[in-house]
Amino acid sequence: MKTPAKMSSLSGLLPLYFPRALAGLDDRLRAHWLVRGAAPGDITVVRRRTLPEAGLLMFELRRGAGSLVVKHPRNEAGAGVTAREREVLQELAADSRLAPWRPLLPRAVGSPGPAGTLAQNTLPGVPAERLILDTPDDPYAVVAPAMRLLAELWAATGRRRAAADRAEVWCEAQLTALSAGMPRYRSGRRAADFEALRHRLDAALAGAVLTEGWTHGDYHPGNVLLGGVPLRVTGVFDWSSGRADGPCEIDAYSFVLALRSTLTGRPLGGLVAETLRAGRVPDADRALLALAGLDPDRDVADPVAIPLLSWLWHVANNVRKSPRFGHSYGWLTHTVAPVLDECARWAGARSLQPRRHARSKGMTMPANTGFSARHEAAGKGGTHDSRQRPPSGDRPPHPGTGLPHQSAPRTAAVVRVRVLHARAVLHRTGRRPRLRSVLRFVARTGCAARRVAGSVAPATHTRP
Repeated sequence: MKTPAKMSSLSGLLPLYFPRALAGLDDRLRAHWLVRGAAPGDITVVRRRTLPEAGLLMFELRRGAGSLVVKHPRNEAGAGVTAREREVLQELAADSRLAPWRPLLPRAVGSPGPAGTLAQNTLPGVPAERLILDTPDDPYAVVAPAMRLLAELWAATGRRRAAADRAEVWCEAQLTALSAGMPRYRSGRRAADFEALRHRLDAALAGAVLTEGWTHGDYHPGNVLLGGVPLRVTGVFDWSSGRADGPCEIDAYSFVLALRSTLTGRPLGGLVAETLRAGRVPDADRALLALAGLDPDRDVADPVAIPLLSWLWHVANNVRKSPRFGHSYGWLTHTVAPVLDECARWAGARSLQPRRHARSKGMTMPANTGFSARHEAAGKGGTHDSRQRPPSGDRPPHPGTGLPHQSAPRTAAVVRVRVLHARAVLHRTGRRPRLRSVLRFVARTGCAARRVAGSVAPATHTRP
């Protein structure tokens, strides 16, 4: 008999893509059941490409000259999405600063229906994603109007704000949702990778100043409608991730990132990991971001701050909308793992920087940075406190490794970096037979690293 834990593990092997024939039949039957008495031609079901998206049944209901878009939740996560979107639509309608763009925004119609069903008015236009696929050689004609709209919204509702002052909402809330939605990253090595993501965000956003204002949160070509000649934005929908006090820059970068993924067929995780590895936004993306007046290097110490924050909001919104994302091996492998691996590589390299700098200057680093100032003063002729840790030369070898105490922490750090590097190389190349010797080394030294790290004596160790 399968236990719940085993069933959850097996469910991660199921594809995210849902059989279209069965999905279409089920959606049509459920839509007609919700709107009993409607003629067959009055309902048009919006097909959902993936199973997580099927958590919401969406269809267009036509009555006379008007029409509505109806979103009906199938599960608890879908009910949370419709409830949140209703709140955001009410906030949009009440904000007087958005009066010039009111025709572009959807309006909630009526009160919540069964199980939290949301009805809103229909917006005209064609999704930008469809136009991009029809004209892949000239994406600027489609991107320019979407970017100009963002620039106008930022000018009307945005203000500059230190990212550190908004870290609780912009980062911590997203990290909490992401951790809760990905059980595999709560313990073991993956938990360390997730902690590396947290440190990478802290370092990237340290001293950064971003624009706080109305943020869509999921601004990609599939949620933007275009029409007219020349092309202009005729509607923006799916505001379930919107906030009146979000980081505005992530909308522009999310749109450009989704555009690159659509044109190249590559997952978002790999694209963001490449940007983190290079340490700057690609020039092609900078040209598109400039259409919205966004310079990714402005008021940030680290140029990857906006790409990393945009990716965080994207994956956190996905696991909020459907728990299937966090259990899908495919989604975790292609969208989450590359970024976390790159953050782990960055954390490992950063841990060795002080020692490399010291060796280049001909200095000797202490074995443990936890030494107190009084102990350092004792080495310069000050009063020695017998309760402090004795010099490494007077102590026996480390019991776990047989190495002198001074070299044990350094050995652990070097092993950790080699392990992270081998994992990154394996993930990028996939050449398992040629890396067999490297993996054997990792299997041996990985255990040694844990043994060294777990048995290094603390700073308050007394003479045996």
